[in-house]
Amino acid sequence: MTILDLYAEEKQSFLDNCVQCGLCAEECPILPYTEIGNLSAQEIQESVFDFMKNGNPNQQAYTKAFACMECFKCTTDICPEDLNPLLVNELIKREYISKGLADRAYSDATQPESIHRVLASIQVPASDYRKITKPSGQQNARYVFFPGCNVYFQPEIILNALDIMDAIGDSYVFLPGLDNCCGDNFIFLGDINEGSIRAEELVSTIAGYQPEAVILWCPTCQCRFNKTIAPALDIPFKILSFPQYLAENMNRLALSDASAGTVT
Repeated sequence: MTILDLYAEEKQSFLDNCVQCGLCAEECPILPYTEIGNLSAQEIQESVFDFMKNGNPNQQAYTKAFACMECFKCTTDICPEDLNPLLVNELIKREYISKGLADRAYSDATQPESIHRVLASIQVPASDYRKITKPSGQQNARYVFFPGCNVYFQPEIILNALDIMDAIGDSYVFLPGLDNCCGDNFIFLGDINEGSIRAEELVSTIAGYQPEAVILWCPTCQCRFNKTIAPALDIPFKILSFPQYLAENMNRLALSDASAGTVT
């Protein structure tokens, strides 16, 4: 299966199984603050279904999709039919963009002039910037540490994380988040085709190091892996968040203050 296959299956499953109960809209934390906040959740979902089935643009479907903050709340066992409302939102955005009814609005962190690169480069010395933008040299390792792109707005966090990884002492490869992409920034904003390409390339790159697990700093990357990438692709490694990895290895860090070893 590919990620595009996953979205095609989700669309058909939505059309076959959505009962338009509106629970996903009811649980959405942002919709009450939009122009459709005065409508019932059932009314909103009926309009979403109409758009998905018949392709009729309407304000309710548009707002439900484009107001999404990607909190992933609607993916956590809310739907009684086990559908993924986030993927449906992204399918709606893709349709609006393909029809010329909405613009592509994402930024690409891999581009040389991206805001991620500019802000990271002016916050740390050149030697540190090179450290967080160049991959490790070794070919195979127990772990691959992939920070994602958004953390480059605060590059000192990546440097601190690398220091912690070094102190723990496991074999790891650092895979920069500005030259590699989980695809979320594209998929979330409706460019599912480009996002799927980026995600599949990332999985292939990580797998090439033959790691036991990938360690992700970014929680959005982890959610995207768990909710979109892993269900579609055969991933030959475990997926860990940096806090999970840290919690499992606190006893390997020489802490000067025992109270500093508390992870919350």
